[in-house]
Amino acid sequence: MAQEARREEYQIELRNADHSAKLALDAQEIIVSDLTKLYSTI
Repeated sequence: MAQEARREEYQIELRNADHSAKLALDAQEIIVSDLTKLYSTI
């Protein structure tokens, strides 16, 4: 039972880490897009 609870907790941590990584990637893509627009007008 305790092992199952730890496994579930680990799965939740993995999902949270995956979600955080996706958010970071989305933010980077927005920054690159904004910088590309900025420098293409110069």
